[in-house]
Amino acid sequence: KIYRITDKGREVLKEAMEKHFELVKFIRHWILKELAALNIIEEVNIPPIEEYIAKLLLFSRGISVKEKIEIMEKARERIKNVINVLQKVNDYLEKHIETLKLTHTTKHLV
Repeated sequence: KIYRITDKGREVLKEAMEKHFELVKFIRHWILKELAALNIIEEVNIPPIEEYIAKLLLFSRGISVKEKIEIMEKARERIKNVINVLQKVNDYLEKHIETLKLTHTTKHLV
C-alpha cells in the first residue's frame, strides 16, 4: 500500500521544518562565532545549505527543472563554503595536536 502526504500534512511539515531551520541557524551562528573568536575562521555569516537540500528532497515535485538547477547550484556553492570552514578547523586541530605532542614529548625528555 502506498501512502501519500496530504496538502495539510505537507503544510504542517513545512512549518515544522521552518522552525527546525531557525534552531539550526542559531546553533550554526553560535558555532561559527566561537570559531571566529578562536581566530580559526574570519567569516561568521556563512549562508546555510539545509533549506536548499530540504526543498530538493521534500518539495521538488512542484519545482520546475530551472528552479531545481538554481537550487542545486546554490547548494553546491554553500557546500563549498562549508568545506572551506571545515578545512580551516581541521588545519587548526592538526596544528594544535602537533604542538601538544611536541610539548608533551619535550616535558618527558627533561
